[in-house]
Amino acid sequence: MSFYFYLSFECVVNDQQLMAELDDQVGPNLDDYATLKFLKGLCFRYLGRTQQAADQFKDIIERKHRLSANNPVAGIATVELGTMLVAAGQFTEGRVHRNF
Repeated sequence: MSFYFYLSFECVVNDQQLMAELDDQVGPNLDDYATLKFLKGLCFRYLGRTQQAADQFKDIIERKHRLSANNPVAGIATVELGTMLVAAGQFTEGRVHRNF
């Protein structure tokens, strides 16, 4: 699944209908779901909505054991969450995620 979200974070996140449609299109494939959650997390992080971004990354991390073995999204989400927490001054919790 390829999305070119990088330059359109604000447009995507602020369009609630589009976000709902993206959720509906994922279907039962958990790897696609994790990728979508990761991209949404990046959108929120870029916009400074760190709690919403953290929620997206934590959702992926909680489901990491159900993703396919070659899917790197959970590891990348873990590092992103850790980096966000360290940047917010939450060093202890952030290091746990960054040292994944």
